[in-house]
Amino acid sequence: MSSGPWRPPTRAPYPTLTSSARRSAEHDRTVSLIRRFQGGDPVALDTLFSRYYPRVLRYVQLRMGPLVKSRFEAEDIVQEVFAAAMQDLHSVVVSEPGELIHRLATVAENQIRGKADYLAAKNLDARIEKSLDSIRGAISTGSFRFDPADDGTPQMEELARKELVAIVNECIGDLSPDHREVILLRNVAGCSWALVAEKMGRETDQAVCMLHARARVALLKLLAPRLRDVREGEMEA
Repeated sequence: MSSGPWRPPTRAPYPTLTSSARRSAEHDRTVSLIRRFQGGDPVALDTLFSRYYPRVLRYVQLRMGPLVKSRFEAEDIVQEVFAAAMQDLHSVVVSEPGELIHRLATVAENQIRGKADYLAAKNLDARIEKSLDSIRGAISTGSFRFDPADDGTPQMEELARKELVAIVNECIGDLSPDHREVILLRNVAGCSWALVAEKMGRETDQAVCMLHARARVALLKLLAPRLRDVREGEMEA
């Protein structure tokens, strides 16, 4: 591994969890990479972090409050998360697919909380937040223009994708705490139902399955008007 800070590839492999077979395959691959790293293979660490970078990044983006977002970049926090997690990887034992991402999420929580405490200690009060809100409002209603160098199709597609992700993230942030937590643990962290139940203090897997179903309905209700506005805006453009 190089001496400089770790950087994600342009397109990091994203481990999808759409079936028990894929979850099992991800678990086996993760365990293999951890063992290789513990055996002295630095390349395994880069591969492992590349696989989990997108999910940790999204988790951090969803967890950052307005104050932390105003002062820190999510990507920088993810770098710190991996740097801190590297120490634990020398001895960690992963027993199920969602456990590593949950460990990384816990480190992320600590990093974000530490930064929030730091900002509070520096007395960055509501006046700064108000100023930042004014700047954001000026950008959203003002003079920003997208001016691609060529015909713009690839860039516009990427811009649309980022806009959709931003809308989903904002709607998740507007959910009730329990609904937000169950979606973060299941869909972002990729934890099993058993681990979700354990982390949320629920008695059964069925209980969190039902909670997750209600959370999805709540999320769809928040998304529907936002997506309708986007579609109407595209038709008017």
